[in-house]
Amino acid sequence: KTYNNLGFLYISLNDYSVAIDNFKKSLEIEIKHGDRFMESKILSNISGCYIGQSQPEIARDYLLRSIRIKEKLEENKSLAFSYAQLGNSYKVDKNYPEAIQNYRKALGKFNEEKVELQCGKVLLMMSEAYLEMNEKEEALDYLQRARNICINFNESILLGMIDYIDARILVCKNQFNEAIKQFNSSINYFQFAESRSYICHALFELCITKIYTRDIDTLQADIIKFKNISRKYKDYFNEL
Repeated sequence: KTYNNLGFLYISLNDYSVAIDNFKKSLEIEIKHGDRFMESKILSNISGCYIGQSQPEIARDYLLRSIRIKEKLEENKSLAFSYAQLGNSYKVDKNYPEAIQNYRKALGKFNEEKVELQCGKVLLMMSEAYLEMNEKEEALDYLQRARNICINFNESILLGMIDYIDARILVCKNQFNEAIKQFNSSINYFQFAESRSYICHALFELCITKIYTRDIDTLQADIIKFKNISRKYKDYFNEL
């Protein structure tokens, strides 16, 4: 368990390479002990690291090994997390139909296990995937379903994501002033959660939207804020 815990520690430091090294050491130990469930969980942990490194194909190799074990063990709740993670790997590849297909599998399992919060999270991811395919009405439908669940848990990141996706849908509908309000609301939630990466994403989209509305007076202040935060979060530019 020590190597596994070290893996999570290095994930929190965004050092995925060292995290992978520790998870692989833990994996060797669990294989020797014959603990198939722990083996499947560690394979999933390794997969998550490769997603963090934007290497979705390698991530899927480890994740599919994990899923095969969990299916044999009939670990439905754990399987749901793996299907959601598989969806994320396809989202990184911009293969949104495959992402949605796996999110649906995850949603079904979470519903069976009555894990309401995770259902809300998956619905949110599905909304974002539909939005990336420019299917605005589907995106809005799943967003509303996610909102109805997530609002009961009062998690700042989730509430921020709901407003962020809502703002992006409003931009697609050319409702720029309403979008600006939602972007600002999302930024407030992300600031409360102290998430620089999400703040960067929302500020970037906010600045673009203000260019559309020619809101030059406040645009410059937002650009300065974006630059200051993004300097502290250099990896963000690799995602653009």
